[in-house]
Amino acid sequence: MCLLLYIFHLTDCVKRFTENYKKAINGISGRFVKTLMGGFIGTAILAVAAAFFTPAIAMFLAPILAPGLSGAAAVSAVLAFLGGGAIAVGGFGMAGGFAVLVAGGAILGGSAGATVGTLFAQSPDIALTQAAKLEVVMKEIIFIQKDNIPKFSSLQKRQEYLCQDL
Repeated sequence: MCLLLYIFHLTDCVKRFTENYKKAINGISGRFVKTLMGGFIGTAILAVAAAFFTPAIAMFLAPILAPGLSGAAAVSAVLAFLGGGAIAVGGFGMAGGFAVLVAGGAILGGSAGATVGTLFAQSPDIALTQAAKLEVVMKEIIFIQKDNIPKFSSLQKRQEYLCQDL
C-alpha cells in the first residue's frame, strides 16, 4: 500500500513538473505573441499582394472560368464570376470578385504567417530550455519547502526541548 502511494506521488510530481516546464517555456519564449504577430504580418502582406496581383490571378483563372476570352474581357469575366455574377443579376460583380481574391489572400497569409511564427517560437535555444528548467526546479524547491516548514519547526522545538533537559 505504501509503495502504491509512493508511485502515485511520483506520477503526480512528474505531471506537475511537465506542466510547470511547459508554462515556463511558453512564458519565456513568448510563443503566443510570436504566433499572433506572424499571423498579422502574413495577413497584411498577402492581402496587399492579392490586391496588387488581382489581374494576374484573374488571367491565371481565365482558361478555367472564362474559356475563349482574353485580356480585359477575361479579367472582368473572372472577377464577376468570383463575385457571384454581375450586379444586374444580383451578384456583387467585379468588386465582389476583387474582395474574394483579397480575402482569400488574407486568409492564406494569416494561416501561413501564424505557421511561420509558431515555427520560430518552437525552436527554443539551449538557454531557453535551461532557463525553463531552472525556473521549474526553483518553483519545486519552494513548493516542497512550503510543506516542510511546519515539520522543521516542530523538529526544532523538539530539539530545543531535549537540549534543555541536558
